This record gives sequence, C-alpha cells and structure tokens, in this order.
Amino acid sequence: MRKVIGTMLVALAIVSAGAPRPAVGQATKEKGSAPPTEKAADYYPLAVGTKWHYEIETGNGQKVPLVYQIEKLERIEGRELARLEVIARGQKSPYTEHLHSDTAGVYRDRMHNLDLSPPLRLIKYPVKAGEHWNSEITVGGRKMKVEGTEGPAEEVQVPAGKYRAIPCSIVISDGKEQSTNVFWFAAGVGIVKQKTNLGIRDVIMELTKFEAATP
Repeated sequence: MRKVIGTMLVALAIVSAGAPRPAVGQATKEKGSAPPTEKAADYYPLAVGTKWHYEIETGNGQKVPLVYQIEKLERIEGRELARLEVIARGQKSPYTEHLHSDTAGVYRDRMHNLDLSPPLRLIKYPVKAGEHWNSEITVGGRKMKVEGTEGPAEEVQVPAGKYRAIPCSIVISDGKEQSTNVFWFAAGVGIVKQKTNLGIRDVIMELTKFEAATP
C-alpha cells in the first residue's frame, strides 16, 4: 500500500531508475507573481508547452534533476485533459499524469495510465486558509481516503527564487498506512515545492526553473 501511495504522490519509480547523471537546466532567480487571485489557471498553468524544472532529494543525499512538461491536450472519455510528461536524468520517463482545472480547483485525473476515480483534488478554489476537503478515491482497484487542507500563504525559498505560495496538505490513507504530501502552489507558476512523508523518509522536490508556455 505504501508503494502505491508513494507512486501517486512523487513517482518514486522515476527517482529509482538508473544511476545518477549530471543535472540538467540552470537555477534562475525568478520572482514570484502577483498576490493570489481566484482564476482557475493561476495556481497550476496547464497550457501546452509549460515546463517546470525540479531537483528532487530522495532522502539519501542524492539529488535528481527532473523536468515536468505539459506535452499536449487529450480527450479521454469525453474529458479534455492536460497530459503531463516527465524527463528524468535527461530521458523521457514512462510516468505521466493527466490533469484538469475548473472554478473549484485543480485535479489529477489519471496517473501512470491509471484512472483516479473520482479525480484527486490538489488545490481548492477559491484559495482560502483553513479550507478542508475529504474524499474517497479508487486507484488500480485500491480504495483510499483523502484529506486535503489549504494553509495561509507563506514565503518559500527554492533554487528558482522566492515565491509567495499556498501550502496544500494531502493525506492519503487506506486505514492501515498513510502518506502525507504538501504542495506549495505559487500564482502563475504552479508547484514550486513538494514534500512527501512516506513514513520512513521525506522526499523533497524544489523548483529550479519555470518556463511559461509560449502564447
């Protein structure tokens, strides 16, 4: 169960694949954007061509470069979803996500070709400190309970710079084991930091560079 939860949150298969290679991309000193608004696109831009460069610390002193990118829009079972692909250590990973956003939040609909039913909410709109949501999702035949909490905006320092971000805590449990994941969302940028506790270690991912989609 812990392996399933971990895969949902940080794609540990990406981290464990292959030996370390030189980092890709350069850290930049980009400033955070304007104060949060209620627009659905603000906290996780899903336009085709959007890229996030990350560095992930696996808990054993090893840092791995990753690139997340919105590759295309796909219509799946009548829904238009943004397909997110991952480049790990310079090579395209088989791991993918499908996401969508609306006036109520941003959701992960599919992960590694598995449907999340119902979709997993990552952030709730309009953003408001103290907001809380509960749900029960099924992934690969496994039922899990989800508890989400939105915290107050805070300053977050990552290699890409300093951002004012909204922390969203997602706790996933099957009643026996659980995993806690915190996403920090910056307006106009998306996830600038992610911290996952798998019970035995923390996995931390931080933004090193953000590339907005070309209009």
